[in-house]
Amino acid sequence: MPAEPELRPSERTPAPRKRPDPPRFGEAELAAIFSDLAPHRHILLAVSGGPDSTALMALARDWQSAGAPGAVEPPALSVATVDHGLRAGSAEEAAAVAALAARLGLSHATLRWDETKPSTGLQAAARTARYRLLAAHARTVGATAIATAHTCDDQAETLLMRLARGSGIDGLAAMSVVSSREGILLVRPLLTIPKARLVAELAVRNLPAIADPSNERTEFERVRIRREQDALERLGLSARALGESARRIGRARHALERIAGEALRAIAEADSLGIVRIDRAALGAHPGEIRLRMLASILAHAGGTATLPELRALEALEALIASGASFRRTLGGCMVLARSRALLVHREPGRMAVVPTRLERGASMEFDARFRLSLSPDAPAALTIGPTTTPWSPALAASAVLPKGTPALALRTLPAVLDGGRAIAMAAPGSTARPGVGEALGLTVVAIAPPWLETATDA
Repeated sequence: MPAEPELRPSERTPAPRKRPDPPRFGEAELAAIFSDLAPHRHILLAVSGGPDSTALMALARDWQSAGAPGAVEPPALSVATVDHGLRAGSAEEAAAVAALAARLGLSHATLRWDETKPSTGLQAAARTARYRLLAAHARTVGATAIATAHTCDDQAETLLMRLARGSGIDGLAAMSVVSSREGILLVRPLLTIPKARLVAELAVRNLPAIADPSNERTEFERVRIRREQDALERLGLSARALGESARRIGRARHALERIAGEALRAIAEADSLGIVRIDRAALGAHPGEIRLRMLASILAHAGGTATLPELRALEALEALIASGASFRRTLGGCMVLARSRALLVHREPGRMAVVPTRLERGASMEFDARFRLSLSPDAPAALTIGPTTTPWSPALAASAVLPKGTPALALRTLPAVLDGGRAIAMAAPGSTARPGVGEALGLTVVAIAPPWLETATDA
């Protein structure tokens, strides 16, 4: 029997190699991971009980216990779990997180979403409710930042979903490490960390994590993308590569935002009522991408919202402005008036989701994210502040000193002093008094400054 030919080295089947375990998180790496949280004295950790957020809680506790390198002093840590009430067992899962938090020496609160659930757009509604509940709880406990456990894998999925929708640079930048939601700072310290590494960390620590059944529901776009992860990896579209692309796109977005802000400072004016005026020719002198960003910033300021209109709608408005036509349009909660030489943008009447609010003496409040109102401690009485209401009267408009040429519709978007649900005086920047009586109310009203007047910083 002839001897079998000897295989050349290149033809031998290599012995399977054991993939090395991911490295543990050392003190230096934890200091880098939590560097954006170092300035804060109290941090709220958003923990659902899944592997990512459970790892966040454990790592944050390690960082704190090590003296929080990079911080002036170790911050206080609180934990909150949002129970959306969307499936059986959610209350038990929140209780399990509470028990684990106690094991780590951390306080815990369960925040319940008790509102009626929508029949469509459930995930988006749940996300909005989650951040609202977390922000409210953060204010209650005195936390100045919320930390969430979004990972490199989440970033990659977000980028792919937005790419599928034809998003522009803002969408493709995906999630930022530091942003703001519901008026409070939101930090994602694990955004460059792969999920697999966090799962391995939990295994080494023998810490339990909850498997969310919704992660298997293919009616959700994110789940469908996640299931194609192996195919994407074979194409070179790894979570790490996609996350790096998102980071670089984010860098480009920041540069464009800074250029647009500098351009607005030069050519846009916002008066004491938050009405923005801009020269059409000066706007048209800038490149298209900068024009879009300038318009978006104007709409966000005049509309008192951080929610921008869809890019297609913004592009349509920009094209109409570039045509030179005179028109009146509404977009992003704003009224846009285009005249031959100028654009005028103000809040759209009837779009303000504000309710009458009692303003006590010595207290302050915000109105529609456009005005700050303060009532003197020496004021005659507390006031009720709300939106202007009909019937409209010249006496109401005469109760405040208003800039010359203020559009009549813009007057209906200003705060007012209410009595029995009826507007009795404009609560606008200027001299506000009860019509016909002349009694000073002790009310100070200041328009919130446009974002483009804020000092720009490098990313």
